[in-house]
Amino acid sequence: MASMPIEALLGEAAEELLGPVILAPPKAALVLPGTDFVERAWLDSDRPLRVLAGLQRLLDQGRLAGTGHLFVAALSPAGERGTDVRAVRRPRGPAAMIELALEGGCSAVVGDAGWLGGAARRYAHRIPFLAWVAAGEAVAVTAAAEIGAVGVVIHAGEDPNGEGALPRQVAERVREARALGLVAVVATGVYGPAADGPPGVELAVGLGADLVWAFDSPGEGAPLSAVREAVAAASGGRVGLLGAGGWLSAGASLPEAVREAVVNKRGGGMGLVVQLEAGAASDEELVASMHLVQDVYRRGDLTVA
Repeated sequence: MASMPIEALLGEAAEELLGPVILAPPKAALVLPGTDFVERAWLDSDRPLRVLAGLQRLLDQGRLAGTGHLFVAALSPAGERGTDVRAVRRPRGPAAMIELALEGGCSAVVGDAGWLGGAARRYAHRIPFLAWVAAGEAVAVTAAAEIGAVGVVIHAGEDPNGEGALPRQVAERVREARALGLVAVVATGVYGPAADGPPGVELAVGLGADLVWAFDSPGEGAPLSAVREAVAAASGGRVGLLGAGGWLSAGASLPEAVREAVVNKRGGGMGLVVQLEAGAASDEELVASMHLVQDVYRRGDLTVA
């Protein structure tokens, strides 16, 4: 299946997702991904130079280098933290998983600092590390810096007490990351604003995110419109929006990942985070699947709507 064209993998959704569509706001009003994205979007911001260098390093890595897009692989297990976005099925050791990500042409890898640290001396200079950080983990940002990570993924889960502590904690982790020169990716489960639960894209940007990962799908109703609205909420595209490609192995999971990549790119997003399900397919099949999803961003005829 990994050799099938993108149109075939989209099936009945191909016409809706690839055909002409009018979205608001129009793409001319947005800062869109491109080879000079750091200069256009971030050069005049208050981000430290090390953060800008880290952002550029992400954009210069892997098969999407030079496109302005990112393909990030989530690798490590989550221990007992109890959230699906931080778990990987049938995990191998860090070295084997990182080698798989390198062969797959990924822009970065995501994992717990302790797990990534076991392979940091061999791999931190070869592919950017992004370390998981829960909003309430005050020491995790320092741990990320110690293993040579380029940035952190701050998980903005639900506020268990409903007292507003979570946004404050996320903002604290972002400030700590910035002080250490680390890119701050805020992971939120929702695209739009939410009265309860995780902060939406707009709030994540307000808390200082450099990139936002919306790890829920934008849905079946009007997914391109949902992504476009989220990109607009992300400072008009100045904060890159990463979508979720789900569990990527091969076979049944591949059409979902391709669909999410198409929706993200056509909506104006910056890229995708996928969770590699090593063991469900051969390494060759998994690498081929990663390449096919990345080809959505490499195709010149598949443009922002």
